[in-house]
Amino acid sequence: MEKDISTQDYNNFKQKSIHIVVKSATLSRDLFFYLSDKFTLTSTDCTLKSLDMLYNEKPDLILLGLDFKFPFDTNSYIKIITSHTKFSTTPLLLIGEIEKQKNIEAGLKNGATDFVIFPFIESHLIHRLNTNIFFNKHNGSEFFKISTSNFISFEDTFRKQFIDIMNAVLFEKPPNIDVIAKLMSMSVSSLERYCKLYFNTTPNKYIINLKLEASISMLKKNNGNVKYVSNFLCFSSVPYFCFCFKNKFQYSPKKYINKSD
Repeated sequence: MEKDISTQDYNNFKQKSIHIVVKSATLSRDLFFYLSDKFTLTSTDCTLKSLDMLYNEKPDLILLGLDFKFPFDTNSYIKIITSHTKFSTTPLLLIGEIEKQKNIEAGLKNGATDFVIFPFIESHLIHRLNTNIFFNKHNGSEFFKISTSNFISFEDTFRKQFIDIMNAVLFEKPPNIDVIAKLMSMSVSSLERYCKLYFNTTPNKYIINLKLEASISMLKKNNGNVKYVSNFLCFSSVPYFCFCFKNKFQYSPKKYINKSD
């Protein structure tokens, strides 16, 4: 279980430094976009150059890509860093696609501290970085190290955050898809794509289904008052609520409640 960190602790990380070693220009650009205002960053797309740069600096955290093969592959680089006394307690996080789970597990076994799945959710990325820096700062060489048995995929992260956000807007007007995407730290197209992949539906259909599920207990508690429930759940109209309800449950709201009784 990840330890909660106070806001004050997070604020102390603003001047911390992260050394980024990734080959992908797109990934490097995204990392700088999300991290440059929170950390001091240095970066390179070469493992050998990284070692040269680290000769003159000691970052608070190293973020390493998975696709290096020359002059040092990812696992060789990990072994060099973790065996050096200067960096023996520096958190080293891997970053890569969920499809490269075996590469991530190999990196963790070779000494990497933790990992981040790409494409990432911004809040998840920041939390992972802050957690590792926090544990290193407060526990010295006994810093947080994740087990390969606790592998948390991008899918797990997306599902949890998406469900939390949708439950939060359950009793509001139909949410703006742009707002939901911003809360998820991704584009609208990415949100729709992952929603289809992991829930086999669209964001709008998901929230309507959630509202309809909630309407059952509300109708029972309010003597089948369709207008009240429809308004409370922010449907655009009573007829539209009844249409959606019948489409899902094969009965009108009143007939469904009478049938249940």
